[in-house]
Amino acid sequence: MNYDVIVVGAGAAGLMAAAQAGKRGRKVLLIEHTDKIGEKIRISGGGRCNFTNINATPKNYLSSNPHFVISPLATYTQHDFIDLVKNYNIRFHEKPLGNYSVMVPHYRSSVCWLRSAKI
Repeated sequence: MNYDVIVVGAGAAGLMAAAQAGKRGRKVLLIEHTDKIGEKIRISGGGRCNFTNINATPKNYLSSNPHFVISPLATYTQHDFIDLVKNYNIRFHEKPLGNYSVMVPHYRSSVCWLRSAKI
């Protein structure tokens, strides 16, 4: 079988990459070594499925190249991701320090949106 894109790892970044490629009509193979895709997403924030922090800025990232995150964070913001979650009718709430979490039992919906991307 031939694929246009092969994504290794079904964590948050891998799922997002696979979904975006699928939405662009690419044939995607998603490879994960654990039994469940998105498991790390589900357990993030102590099982509350945190998906972003509204207060995140480049200053919150540690890197030997402090400019590394500036372009990605400017290109795809927290607001863009919140809009994506809203588009899939996934209920969420904001915590006091700006963390956004999926409302239980909506975690399954947060992974199932991949089906619409034809992965």
